[in-house]
Amino acid sequence: MTNIPAFRLTETSKSYAVYAHPLDRLKELFSTRPRHRLFTALHPLSLDIPQGSSLGIVGDNGAGKSTLMHLLAGTHTPTSGTIERNGRILGLLELGVGFHPEFSGRDNLLFQGDILGIDRGFIQERMQDILDFAEIGEFIDQPLRTYSTGMKVRLAFALIASLDPDTLIVDEALAVGDMHFQKKCIDRMTSFREAGKTIILCSHSLYQIESFCDEVIWLRNGHLEMSGSASVVLPAYERYQLTKTLPAVEHAAVPSGQPFIRRFELLSPRPLSMGQHMLMEWEIEAPIDTPHHYTLSLKMENGRGVHVTGSRLREEAPRKGSGVERAQFENIPLASGFFMLHLRLWDETGLVLMHERVLENIEVRKNDRELGFMRIPFASQWVPDAKS
Repeated sequence: MTNIPAFRLTETSKSYAVYAHPLDRLKELFSTRPRHRLFTALHPLSLDIPQGSSLGIVGDNGAGKSTLMHLLAGTHTPTSGTIERNGRILGLLELGVGFHPEFSGRDNLLFQGDILGIDRGFIQERMQDILDFAEIGEFIDQPLRTYSTGMKVRLAFALIASLDPDTLIVDEALAVGDMHFQKKCIDRMTSFREAGKTIILCSHSLYQIESFCDEVIWLRNGHLEMSGSASVVLPAYERYQLTKTLPAVEHAAVPSGQPFIRRFELLSPRPLSMGQHMLMEWEIEAPIDTPHHYTLSLKMENGRGVHVTGSRLREEAPRKGSGVERAQFENIPLASGFFMLHLRLWDETGLVLMHERVLENIEVRKNDRELGFMRIPFASQWVPDAKS
């Protein structure tokens, strides 16, 4: 990495004029009285992003993540403060921006290049690479209005990824792509990172952020709540999330032709008690040529993690093909309460989620009078005063 940052933000903020009615914007032009209110999406923020780093951005919806990414990409201008940018910056932010529904995918690639200030000859030279990555097929010469949402994402990311930027900015837009394409995108982003490129990733998947990013910033109501390594910021953000009412985890739909969890069950008799083994078994159905990893999370009933393990976390080789796996948490130190097991199936990178299942309402009953949901080995010795 060089001493020159990819980005330097100095007291950078962004506010928007919000109008109660569409006509108020027009009326304001002919009036001395303001007809809008200011909404500050991002409060003054100072931040250096080193070249060659991978930065994750987390936060609730409306926390200012997209605003920050647009400011970094240069598609929005700050209300106050400054932004210093270095190198070629390309981003996949709002889906379809710069695309025209009546033009073909091929024409839209050229027009999008015009918007980015890239010579058409340069894009035409790389056109075949773009098309190979997008896998649009004959639709490339059809009007964009005939494309599915996933096909538009393919086209947009294929263009951005083929132009070899110094900084790649990716928002949640990748979440609408299919699993095969998500893997291609992750692989391309990994190659960018290995080549010393700067990557900024916004995702609701904390596992993906933790696995991919060196540093993480947490935005809350437009303010910088916390910044630092993923191992420091993400647990704090997860604790914050657990203070809110969390919806029950839904079982993902079985993806066609991809690895999935056919069966997941607890073999130990219920209810459990402290010191027992928690024995589980799951069955995976997968093509023989598709490697995959798993993660297994033991959680409290409110969703807070107690322990997370898995094949990749244990530095084991990915599994291949179909099979049955039996595993156990030995001599569980859980004392009382209700818990859940969350099994996730990932691709061989451990970054693309393929399927998941949850076992809920696993009861552990007390067998002593001490308090708390778990037991930590404890010993004490009373030494009476010799004078007593």
